[in-house]
Amino acid sequence: MSLDMLRVADVWLGQFAIGQAVQLLNFKSPRQIVASGTVSGVWGVDKFHFKPIPHSFYKVDVTEVQVGDAPLMHPHPEGDQLVVADVIGGSVLWSQKHLKV
Repeated sequence: MSLDMLRVADVWLGQFAIGQAVQLLNFKSPRQIVASGTVSGVWGVDKFHFKPIPHSFYKVDVTEVQVGDAPLMHPHPEGDQLVVADVIGGSVLWSQKHLKV
């Protein structure tokens, strides 16, 4: 199966697609929106920090932060990325369960 077919399948399954605008929900308080951004990577296809993106996670380019002190799902201590405010203009991994359109 080609990469394009996998990405099309994500849309058919009701999941998120590359380029789609999303909001990141706080995984400790799921009703709270912590940031907004655009999906830029898909699990099973793309990589994040040179490692495959885990199942059910998406790489999101963060464009706006609402709650800067919210913890990241996959912190990157080597890059000083521990909370959402550390990644504005960068990318994060976020669970599909905690993303919404």
